[in-house]
Amino acid sequence: MNKYLLIILTGLIVVFDLKGSDLPDSISKRILNLSVPQKIDTLQKICWENRFTVPLVSIQTGKQSIEFARQINNYEKLANGLNYVGVVYMHRSDYVLANQYFQEALVTAEKNNLTLQLGYANNNLGHIRKFKGDFTESLKYLRTSLSMMQKSGDKQGIGYAFLLLSQLFYDMKLYDSAFVYANNSLEIRKTFATRTSIARAHHAVGSALEGLGRYKEALELYLSIKDDLSDQVIDGRWHITVANCYLLMKDYENAILYANQAYTSKYSNQVLFESAKILSECNEKMGRFEKALMFHKKSVEYKDSLFSDEKSKQLEVMTFTYNDEIKYMKNQKLKEEAEKELETKNIMLISSIIGLLIFSFALWIQFRSRKNEQIANRLLNEKNIQIQMQSDSLAELNATKDKLFSIIAHDLRNPVGSFKQAIEFLKDNFEILEKEELREFLQLMEKNSISVYNLLDNLLEWSRSQRGLIQFNPVLIDFHYIVNNLFQLLKFTADDKKIKLVNEVPQEFLITADVNMLTAIIRNLATNAVKFTPENGSITIGISDTNADFVHFYIKDTGVGMSEEISSKLFNSRGTITTEGTANEKGSGLGLILAKEFVEKHGGKIWVESEIGVGSTFWFSLLKNKD
Repeated sequence: MNKYLLIILTGLIVVFDLKGSDLPDSISKRILNLSVPQKIDTLQKICWENRFTVPLVSIQTGKQSIEFARQINNYEKLANGLNYVGVVYMHRSDYVLANQYFQEALVTAEKNNLTLQLGYANNNLGHIRKFKGDFTESLKYLRTSLSMMQKSGDKQGIGYAFLLLSQLFYDMKLYDSAFVYANNSLEIRKTFATRTSIARAHHAVGSALEGLGRYKEALELYLSIKDDLSDQVIDGRWHITVANCYLLMKDYENAILYANQAYTSKYSNQVLFESAKILSECNEKMGRFEKALMFHKKSVEYKDSLFSDEKSKQLEVMTFTYNDEIKYMKNQKLKEEAEKELETKNIMLISSIIGLLIFSFALWIQFRSRKNEQIANRLLNEKNIQIQMQSDSLAELNATKDKLFSIIAHDLRNPVGSFKQAIEFLKDNFEILEKEELREFLQLMEKNSISVYNLLDNLLEWSRSQRGLIQFNPVLIDFHYIVNNLFQLLKFTADDKKIKLVNEVPQEFLITADVNMLTAIIRNLATNAVKFTPENGSITIGISDTNADFVHFYIKDTGVGMSEEISSKLFNSRGTITTEGTANEKGSGLGLILAKEFVEKHGGKIWVESEIGVGSTFWFSLLKNKD
């Protein structure tokens, strides 16, 4: 009896699993009549092949393969699926989710002695940390990956591990080590790999030679492998590499020749940014300052586009993940209801059979039935509690969404509406506007677009913070360097208002903090300072080391200041306090909310000192480094 009930229960679970999977119809039909292991292999193949072209389908198929692998306890395919889905999230720049999948793959491989999958999990974890600039942790994982690959004897894995180690040492400016590992990758790839894979290893050798100052050898190597690289691999990168090598050799004419080929081909924003940067530097060296300035402006534009593309990817994945979580909770609720209904029917069936066949034990059966009923009620209560918890979680997600839409409707509607009206006015009056009037009008539109862009950026960071998707990852940071980079971004806006930017942070001042959060804190505070500082003012960033445990940082401006009533509510209000800047700049107040949240994640505090007509000083504190 129990055996048949178990079969029925398993069948119901599989039906609900298939019903809950939102695979495209073409893929569902493709795997319909396959065995479970064949379904897993097919889904993982589709996942890997679509990781760059159709990432959301790649995530769906990868997750479904993971569920099938769990059902049949195939741990090797489970670890492989976890690694695949993590790679897709990594290429979409969602490092938090990618790290979760890689860590689960690592644990699965360790528990089941899967040497090759353990090598790939360590490889992927090292790759993430390399992207984030944590070279020490990256090196630890990549060396472990190489050891596992060598133990498994997998030549492809060994060659790739050597290649990643070479790239890591190159980023660390350890060019001798980069050269050794690149050569190791080349030698092993010569024994089995395609011409394209071998050419990639040659390219890594060239990069190391370039780092060692052996530019002529590097250039000869780059030129020798062009025909061995596929179009997908080249996509402008080869021309950039050759152009940069000529630039280092001070052969500016050839550098311009190859950089211009990449620039005019318009492969991607990344290629356009790098080629424009090289063209700007070459023209500057040759005294062609007008062209140098033009390409410099273009490189800034493409850099902004790159940033926008990255944020769009993150928003796309965030939306997909949010919908996926809702579907998962709904499917879980359906499963629990099915289990509860089946359990009630089982109790009734068993009670009826025992009552009919063993009448002499009626009193004992009655006692047993009551006991089972108590158990069922207890389980029912537990299930109801779980459903309520899931309902509360869903309500919280919806509340966050509603708050996000409220801010968009309130703070985004006006600037976008103004932008629309400005375009309509420009279209209707273009022919009668003077050149100077047109220039002023375009400058005003540019300021409005920057305001909208900053609001969208803060909205994305705030929404990810609310959903717990921002990982706190403190590392050792040169704060003087961070401030210099920020001033480079603010320079054009500050120059428009003739505002002086002053970095009073000592050279090589080191602090342990999350680099992304710390950058967001000072960017938002400094942007506000520019907004409320009139022409010919100044903005100063520095430190005040007055506490035994904390370092106090300040962003000081000579702006309009604020009253005590406003400053006292600035960080305590649940809403946002917004005013126009000295040049009518718009804001949403989200920047201060983000700054406060990120400072508190570091265990610090944030406050403001201000006087009307004199200026404002925003302070925040971080823990000192312990020697």
